[in-house]
Amino acid sequence: MSITSFVRPSIVLRSLLALALSLSTFAAFAQRRAFGVVDAAMQLRASMTVAEQQALVDARVADKSLDTADDFLLTAELMKQLGEPRAAHYYEAAISAAPSQPAYELFYADYLRNYRGPRRPLFADAADHYFAALAKLLEREPRDSVIADRIDHGLVSLYQEDGLPIVWRGKRPEVFFSSVDRLARAMADLDEVHDTRDFTAEALFASSAARLNRPLTLEELRAIARVKEPRATFNRLRIRRGGAGLDFFYEGRLIGAGRISNFFVPGVSNDVALRTYGAAIEYTTGSHPPLDLYCRLAYSRATREGVIEFAPSQREIIDQLDFRFAGARFVGPDKVQAELSASVQNIEPEHTGNPPRHTRQIAALTGEYLFVRPLPFVGNSYGLFATRGVHLRAGASLDVEWFGDVRVGRRDLYAGVQADGVGPFDITVQPGIIRASVGGDPSQTHQHRRLDANVVLRLLDEERQPGIPQMRFLGLYPAFVHLVFPYKRDVATEGLNAFENQLVGAALVVKLFRRALPETFSESVRVHPTTILLSIRYDRQRFPRLDKSEDLYSVNIGFGY
Repeated sequence: MSITSFVRPSIVLRSLLALALSLSTFAAFAQRRAFGVVDAAMQLRASMTVAEQQALVDARVADKSLDTADDFLLTAELMKQLGEPRAAHYYEAAISAAPSQPAYELFYADYLRNYRGPRRPLFADAADHYFAALAKLLEREPRDSVIADRIDHGLVSLYQEDGLPIVWRGKRPEVFFSSVDRLARAMADLDEVHDTRDFTAEALFASSAARLNRPLTLEELRAIARVKEPRATFNRLRIRRGGAGLDFFYEGRLIGAGRISNFFVPGVSNDVALRTYGAAIEYTTGSHPPLDLYCRLAYSRATREGVIEFAPSQREIIDQLDFRFAGARFVGPDKVQAELSASVQNIEPEHTGNPPRHTRQIAALTGEYLFVRPLPFVGNSYGLFATRGVHLRAGASLDVEWFGDVRVGRRDLYAGVQADGVGPFDITVQPGIIRASVGGDPSQTHQHRRLDANVVLRLLDEERQPGIPQMRFLGLYPAFVHLVFPYKRDVATEGLNAFENQLVGAALVVKLFRRALPETFSESVRVHPTTILLSIRYDRQRFPRLDKSEDLYSVNIGFGY
């Protein structure tokens, strides 16, 4: 059946031209012809509308004479760009048609790692095909160094969150150790972004009838807007088996000036210390048609000191249960992702009943629509390490803490847009609303409008070096080097406005890695992927109503994250 039965002749001419450009390299690089097919698919995408590309795919599916491995691969790559659920079938058909060729396994593994999955790879299937590609590569003489480097970098990306491998099952790493160390001079604890809400809540409680029963002075407000000095170490042992991971973790954290000791004297604060032990299990899977799912369940127990007013040395025991569920699927060429998370805490003093036991529940829902279709201002959306495009995001969270009959509620709402691959830049703009209230006491209600934005400049782009980079730094290979310029502004819309602020900053973020495969294959092949993430950040934050500015910084380094 002729393709011209399905699409206009102009499309045929453009298709044949694009294929000819790539096929001209096949004679010189016979073992790499699959790479030419992938390039041809990208050229076709650039020359067609989505409707024209869909028509071409339908024609190729109907034409039963297209039965070689390269035919199947081209159809799979075109389907990938359209979000077609049949892409997996055609990758598998390409592998079956050329069972000794590693490249077809490699491209299928890249698809499962980078395009499928709910913000995470379909780990089990991707790993199976990377290792199948490796096994086929090792059977060939001479071994293709380009394919070897692509398998190597793909395995590094697949395992980058797991950490340092310490136990193997055959060639595969199975047990990992990771460690992340962080310190900061900041206006909030690590992982927290609600400095304005926290300061406002403290000031309103200090001025309430339960404490000072008067408005706070400027100096008292300035003292509440204090610099905190958090530092933390997180260590995890992960057992990885297929799509499942079993984690055992410990975190130690100390927050300098983390809590006001006595709200009758709001300028005096003390440190807060936490020690947390826990375990978690997670699982990622895909189905047909593609609905990719992720689930995580975790339990932890923490001891905390420094939070109880008038008794900062008293300990609390926190039992916490966390649940997270995420899903993703394609809608045409675009991708929809959603994630639901929930946490329940039981908090009680270690030795006394004063203050009494209390509970806390947190729930959050986030959603994202990712435009992957061709856009005039975005480059190649189908990179090897990230899918780039325009992200439309929205989310909401509700945090409720019960102290007997008193309900303390915190609510966040946000919506934003992120454009990746605008030249060397990623640009994010995200407005939101942060609110807090105390049941039965409207004087404690406050709300702020927030604007978050940042610009990422890719000094070294991982997509431009799909194999192993030539350069090294301290014996490691640089995957990417980014400059990040964050901006934040908080404006009060209800309640106390003293802590309105503006922040501007700059950060350097570097990802380094050790090769997954040995430098040469003369030694026994055992996969050793390890990724290190390093970030250094400086911020200048100003509170104009308090006539106060602070210089802030943070440093993070970790392998596994």
